[in-house]
Amino acid sequence: MAEGVVARAAERPGSPRNDIRSGLILVAVGVGLYFGFSTGELRGFPMIGAYVPGFIGVALLLNGIISVFTAPKHESSDTDPTRPN
Repeated sequence: MAEGVVARAAERPGSPRNDIRSGLILVAVGVGLYFGFSTGELRGFPMIGAYVPGFIGVALLLNGIISVFTAPKHESSDTDPTRPN
């Protein structure tokens, strides 16, 4: 059973949906770190710790959005409902 899951994960390329999801998570982490560094007990620490994940998240969001709009439109001939389009 685990071999099948690993095989499917290895075959599936990165998708814009994954980039958007990862980007949103990293932006949220960056915002949380920013407020933690600026208002909490971590006041005075370099803010670069908040900016790095935030900007990486923004880059992933842009990549995902650009990929969605530039992806070729094609009809899927597969009938497997577990496989992403």
